[in-house]
Amino acid sequence: MPCGLHGLYFGGGYPELYAAQLASNQAAKESVRSFVTNGGAVYAECGGLMFLTEAIVDLEGVEHQMTGVIPTKTRMQKGLAALGYMEVTGNNCELLPVGETARGHQFRYSNIDPVPDNVTRNMK
Repeated sequence: MPCGLHGLYFGGGYPELYAAQLASNQAAKESVRSFVTNGGAVYAECGGLMFLTEAIVDLEGVEHQMTGVIPTKTRMQKGLAALGYMEVTGNNCELLPVGETARGHQFRYSNIDPVPDNVTRNMK
């Protein structure tokens, strides 16, 4: 990571299309893990969040190891896993104060396995 970096942003995309290449980039994955372990701030959405999990499991069941920052796996689905609008309520997040709501759109072909409760309580 560049010296003095204060945060990482991982936007959406289609990491499943490049899962093998991402999995083989050990230096990048270790750099991200180290940054997070040392208290670095990370914002990730959709495909970026997939990169932070332990693995992306493709449609053939092959696991492509990702960063492992979030102890769960992303599983690709043959059909749409979600399409439509959703609303979230802030509970302990710097981006959305407690009790405030935000609306958004979701469109995805993947699901994430459950994240252990002790991890979600420590994430902001």
